Amino acid sequence: MDAERPKMTTINGKFRPPTDGTALPTLTFALSDEAARATAPSEALGDFMRAWAPPGTDTWYVLKIDQAQDSGRQSIEASLVVPSVNAWQLGEARLSRIGGRSPEDVNFRHQLYMRIGAAAVAGGRIEAAMKRLLLHMSGSLEPTFADSDDPWKTLDRKLRNAATALGERAADVVKVLDWGQANNIRDIRNDIIHAYWWDYSDVGITRGRVYQDGTSELIQITPEQLDEDCQKLHDYAETLDSAMDGLWLNIYLPRLNEEAAETLEQGGK
Repeated sequence: MDAERPKMTTINGKFRPPTDGTALPTLTFALSDEAARATAPSEALGDFMRAWAPPGTDTWYVLKIDQAQDSGRQSIEASLVVPSVNAWQLGEARLSRIGGRSPEDVNFRHQLYMRIGAAAVAGGRIEAAMKRLLLHMSGSLEPTFADSDDPWKTLDRKLRNAATALGERAADVVKVLDWGQANNIRDIRNDIIHAYWWDYSDVGITRGRVYQDGTSELIQITPEQLDEDCQKLHDYAETLDSAMDGLWLNIYLPRLNEEAAETLEQGGK
């Protein structure tokens, strides 16, 4: 008799609290049991189940994420298919669009990828700058990156220890590391680089994050917040990198700014 009982599925939706003081979004699920199906738009539900839902799908929900007005975040309404597993995490869900990507999706993807790319470049520069500083402080006459090939967290710890040991000579480095810690620079980078991005239009800046301890969450921020995060990464990279001026092999590309200005001026005559 137990096998004839309806399958019960638990869906956990954890959201990252907004950092700008706005209210948390509300999350609702409408289970499409027989009673719910009877009140659902039959044409929309029938088209979804017939043309898009995977064969054998028998659990269908309406997912709604309602954001506070004037929060700058996107409210989302979508269909949700849940296979027969006892529990799911919303932050681990796949995302796609019925009928395939739209031109609006492609345009949104390009804008989003520019921001993610900027964060990736800044993150690489931060790690490179920490390696240079660490090698320089070690006093090695033949410094190589292979001697400091550690992940970000380890590099940060080793660099802080080395700078603290040098005292006043490296006090500015400690101050920069303190700023990075206070502004959660490593977490910002990880949340951008290691996220599963919802790269479709009409879902805002949304991403899922799965952590090593098995937990996950859905993070939604505004475009302005993502731009601010990318700028923090860039500023941190620039500050760390500037400490090695004149102390590390440097390649200088030829000046372009003045030549570009002259070209524009001549073209206007």
